[in-house]
Amino acid sequence: MKLAEVAKIAGVSPATVSRALNHPELVNKDTLEKIKKVIKEFDYMPNPAAQALMTGKTKLVGLIVPNLQNAFIAQLVLGVEDQLMRHGYTALICNSHESTEKEKYILRTFLQRRVDGIICAYPHDVFIKNLKHPTVLIGPQKMYPRGNYDCVEIDDEAVASISVQRLYNKGHRKIAAITGNENFAISLVRLECLKRELQSLGLHLPPEYIARGSYDSIDSGSKAMETLLGLKNRPSAVIAFNDMLAIGALKKLADHNIKVPEEMAVIGADDIPFARHFSPALTTIHAPGFDLGQAAAKLLVSRLENPEQTRQHIVIPVSLVARNTD
Repeated sequence: MKLAEVAKIAGVSPATVSRALNHPELVNKDTLEKIKKVIKEFDYMPNPAAQALMTGKTKLVGLIVPNLQNAFIAQLVLGVEDQLMRHGYTALICNSHESTEKEKYILRTFLQRRVDGIICAYPHDVFIKNLKHPTVLIGPQKMYPRGNYDCVEIDDEAVASISVQRLYNKGHRKIAAITGNENFAISLVRLECLKRELQSLGLHLPPEYIARGSYDSIDSGSKAMETLLGLKNRPSAVIAFNDMLAIGALKKLADHNIKVPEEMAVIGADDIPFARHFSPALTTIHAPGFDLGQAAAKLLVSRLENPEQTRQHIVIPVSLVARNTD
């Protein structure tokens, strides 16, 4: 069905139907209801390209994420999609695969597609600093350049401090860390806070106690734990910077018949759904990825509806989930 046919059945001009679709506030209430009834009855689908020309809006939002293989990122994406759909927007989702060059390429593509706004999760680089498009960044604000964007983040400092305090109170004094990509802002912030928290307790984090993995890889968590186990003065506890790394670490401990938490304690971060089902169930820091995504989408929709509003920064709180690995 074409727009002209809708107009004919409703007894109005095609221009009136177009106005009802794109600027309903300008159409008489009774006429608008008549047009809506025809659209619903005949399941009319407006041409999005034509609507974009009329309104200057595509109702598309570009979402850049580092890797959907990361369960936390998948939850984040679900939160973004859920909130955008409530407001009539569609998310175009692209993986950067943790590549700065791919982030730049995706960003250019989104701008060419004339998306209304952009949400970028944990970007690597400063290519965003001069971005004029409505943008929300997900990740530690203090690691990004000041620019034309709103920001939402998990309380990453609390993730580190809660973990350290928990292990310290359990009697651990040799605490190691398994981090993700060292270029990620989240890695830098959590590592900095972890060192600061240990120092406040009279402890320190020697370089050999820092093992690196990849946030989307369980195997990398296993390899990192293998490195720590090979130390002459090995740690008694490990803080993994996400649950996938922690689960990999636990697998390696099981391979070596090392009892958890009696011989080695492990704490993760994110609280992905699988964490509670792994054996032993993982003690972790609950960081609600779905809520994070929803908050980012809300910020962007608010920015699109009120372009002149003050820049916003939202911090999502975290909490300890005590299970069986500490």
